[in-house]
Amino acid sequence: MSGALPHAGVGIVPDRELRLCMCLCAISMGLAACGGGTSNQGGGQNESTFDLAVTMSGAGTGTVTGGEISCSSGSASGCTSTETAGSTVTLTAAAGSGSTFGGWSGGGCSGTGATCVVTMSANETVTVTFTLPNPLQTCPEATTPPAGLNPISIAAASTGDDITGDGSCQKPYMTITAALAAPAVTSGTVVWVAPGNYTAALGEVFPIQLPAGVSLVGDETNKGQGAIATSVVGGTAIGGSGQYQNYEATIFPSANSVIAGLELTNPSLSVYGNTLLLLNDSVTIRNNSVVNGEDGIFVGNGASGEITGNNISNNGGDGLAFIGGGVGSKVEGNTIVRNGIGVEYDNSGGDLGGGPAGSAGGNSLSCNTRNDLWTDASGITINAANNYWDHIPPTAGAVNGDDIYNTKSATIVTTGAMLAINPCP
Repeated sequence: MSGALPHAGVGIVPDRELRLCMCLCAISMGLAACGGGTSNQGGGQNESTFDLAVTMSGAGTGTVTGGEISCSSGSASGCTSTETAGSTVTLTAAAGSGSTFGGWSGGGCSGTGATCVVTMSANETVTVTFTLPNPLQTCPEATTPPAGLNPISIAAASTGDDITGDGSCQKPYMTITAALAAPAVTSGTVVWVAPGNYTAALGEVFPIQLPAGVSLVGDETNKGQGAIATSVVGGTAIGGSGQYQNYEATIFPSANSVIAGLELTNPSLSVYGNTLLLLNDSVTIRNNSVVNGEDGIFVGNGASGEITGNNISNNGGDGLAFIGGGVGSKVEGNTIVRNGIGVEYDNSGGDLGGGPAGSAGGNSLSCNTRNDLWTDASGITINAANNYWDHIPPTAGAVNGDDIYNTKSATIVTTGAMLAINPCP
């Protein structure tokens, strides 16, 4: 039939219907486009970019940088970016002057490390906290610890309270015993002892048990004898079982602990009356005054450690005794004067200078009532080079008044001996 149009259901398909058919086919096949353009809508799995945003929290100031982010406190500029899907962005936080970085949250970030890596698998928001010191946490003068010490717990005999205290500078404990028992005190932490008198009458429990790895620190600058002494007076038997159960101590330190900057006295005149009892390895005794007791520092049980910079004086028995321990100990820069015996060696004991522990010497061994160094052990070597004595060379013999008491021909090395500042005859 000439000039007639074909029936709509057969023959040639009109262009618009053809295009609709092709589009429907494309969609059913999962293609991203129909009739031109791209699809990046709806947050689906085919997205090629995601948004990263950084927000600031806290009263402090600081900056966060990384990738296209360059964000500063108080400014919205540079705090957002568009990142490629699947990429990672390393953000770095830096606190402003007077502020402290408080930590990360969001975007898979946490903790207080300076950097955080964000993986862009979705739109992410990272919150960064910068803080300012709380003016309410300003420490009173009497309980302000030395700069840089950062104690986890504080004892202050004059102002503290074991009941209401929390170990902070504003609410210190009254006793060292309570300060050491605080839950936050673990290996690697520091407990500071403010100047004052710490005695059983004020609640101390002796012997004070110093946990492993904990540092007990007072006034190191003055060896515990400042204008107000940091004085710990007391001592009882350590108890338990075995050969040392009756031995007394003011402080009984565990392995890897530190005692520094205290004035220490065990007033007991018992034959077991030690002030510091070292029966565990790697204890550091530094810049203390160990005074006015029976025996100052007793090292036994095969223990060793470092004994440096101490004033060990006016003890009725031994200032320092190596009786069953001390081999490998470093003994350096101590003032060991006016004791019954300065240093006693019942075995090879510590290195007073020039020995295998690396001691440089510098100990003052002077004016001790019986002898400055005493041994009745045979077949041992005592390294005691580069020290100060009452005589040059140090006198040696088997009577009281000799610098060195040595009845069994132990080898004692005293090279580099020097005269004490105020020698005794």
